[in-house]
Amino acid sequence: MILRQFMPTFLCHHGFPFHRTLIISLYVAACLETFCVLYISAN
Repeated sequence: MILRQFMPTFLCHHGFPFHRTLIISLYVAACLETFCVLYISAN
């Protein structure tokens, strides 16, 4: 999960031509996964 959060930043700093939409979708996916894990563990 931590790797998924830092990967877009890593790719940007190393000059990979990723679109902003892809980066945003990666962050959204990571947030959704975190939310699901917290929701499941709370029940």
